[in-house]
Amino acid sequence: MDKANIVKKYGLIDEDGLLYSCEENSYKQLVLKSAFVEKSDIIGILFRINKLSYDKLEYFRDNIDKFEPYKYDYKNGFIKCEIWDAEFFKHKASGFFIDIRFLQSIKKEDFIKFRNDLESYENKNKI
Repeated sequence: MDKANIVKKYGLIDEDGLLYSCEENSYKQLVLKSAFVEKSDIIGILFRINKLSYDKLEYFRDNIDKFEPYKYDYKNGFIKCEIWDAEFFKHKASGFFIDIRFLQSIKKEDFIKFRNDLESYENKNKI
C-alpha cells in the first residue's frame, strides 16, 4: 500500500515495467523500474526518486529510528507523516528539519561532516 502511495504521490506512470515522471512542461523522464519498487523498501524508493546516493540511503536506512518523517503544508507548517509521504526528516536529537531534496546538493566529504554534526547532538543527549 505504501509503495502504491509513493508512486501515486509522485505521479509516476508505468509503461512496460518502467516508471516515468511526466511533469508539466518537461520531457518524460525514467525514474525507476517497477521491479525495483517490488524489491526495495520505502526509503530506498524515496531516495531513488530524489536521486540520492547509496551512501546517503544506507546512512538513513541504518539510522531511521533517529529521524521522524514530515511534510510541509503552507497553512499548517511541518506535519508529521508516514515515511512514503516524507519531504523532510526531523532529526530527533537536534530538532533540525532536513529537506530530502537538500541532500542531493551535499558532496561526500560534506555529508560526512553533516553526519558527524548530527551525531554530536545525539552524543550530547546521552550524557
